[in-house]
Amino acid sequence: MERLTPEEIYTIFPNEYGGNAQISDLRLLLSKLVKGGVFESATEFNRVNTLSDMQNLEATQGDICLVEHGTLNEPETYIYDNDQWKIMVIVNTGGGSSYQKLTEQFLVSQLDEDYQELTLQQSPVLSEHIFVFLNGILLKEGSSEEFTITGNTIYFNNVILNGDEVTVKYSY
Repeated sequence: MERLTPEEIYTIFPNEYGGNAQISDLRLLLSKLVKGGVFESATEFNRVNTLSDMQNLEATQGDICLVEHGTLNEPETYIYDNDQWKIMVIVNTGGGSSYQKLTEQFLVSQLDEDYQELTLQQSPVLSEHIFVFLNGILLKEGSSEEFTITGNTIYFNNVILNGDEVTVKYSY
């Protein structure tokens, strides 16, 4: 992989940011990585006016969409997850989900590898977003995919190994 030039770095992270990256910067950086062939499948970043515009998009797992005029006529960010759009970010702090959000991190042991399961502190609300990352890579949920969830247990489809890092973000 080729390195970014100083000019490209300053374009993505201008000096006036004082070292703080913005969400739009991450989008630019990911676009650069995708165009450079680093990722096999690209996450699409969309920006639309309304929820119905978003529903008309052809989307695949992990695609992201900013809806300018969401449910409260405020900007909202969605991710396409398990064949549906799920809310990620609501700009208006008065709106959003009433569920608690939790992030748990696991270092996979030999026993975890043998049983191919991890136990969460809470039972996720399955209608809300659930993200499972294995060594930083988003896994796909479902019986024919990489994991399933029943109650507060994640069952993996022979994908976790001793020493792997698993991060789970969910609502309960």
